[in-house]
Amino acid sequence: SSSNHYSVSKASSSNHYSVSKASSSNHYSVSKASLSNHYSVSKASSSNHYSVSKASSSNHYSVSKASSSNHYSVSKASLSNHYSVSKASSSNHYSVSKASSSNHY
Repeated sequence: SSSNHYSVSKASSSNHYSVSKASSSNHYSVSKASLSNHYSVSKASSSNHYSVSKASSSNHYSVSKASSSNHYSVSKASLSNHYSVSKASSSNHYSVSKASSSNHY
């Protein structure tokens, strides 16, 4: 806990990310990730930021019990991207640009 930073650049072919009970300013950024990337965060709180650029081919995002200013931005995501957020509260922001082909929110 307390300021964990994750950055992955040009990751491909089944990359899995899971964070459990992460708190206090966790930042996640993935650039040019492709081919079945999975992100799951459980009980994340207090200013968690997620940004994915040019993600393609079955990217899955799930956040459970996220609260207090969580930000999600995905740019140029395509081909069956799934987003699920359960019990998220207090100023959650979602922006998706140029998403195509069966995106689920």
